[in-house]
Amino acid sequence: MAAISLADCAILGAVLLGWFACAMIVCWIISAHLSIDKRTDSIVLAEITRLRNGGAKADVTDDTRRVAERLTGLPYERCWR
Repeated sequence: MAAISLADCAILGAVLLGWFACAMIVCWIISAHLSIDKRTDSIVLAEITRLRNGGAKADVTDDTRRVAERLTGLPYERCWR
């Protein structure tokens, strides 16, 4: 079994650092398009609580429906099963 040289370690480190940088850029781009803030977070949490307490999906407010659909990219009916 051959020993790994210092040059090989440097190349491997550079490749791993490059992949990490690419992943961080992708995450930054995706997170820039998320529109969650304190208001939308509280709306979603209130809706989850309402549904867990036996609330019907048919009773959802228009604002809650809009927020859930915008954040998930899914129709409201498919957000929670």
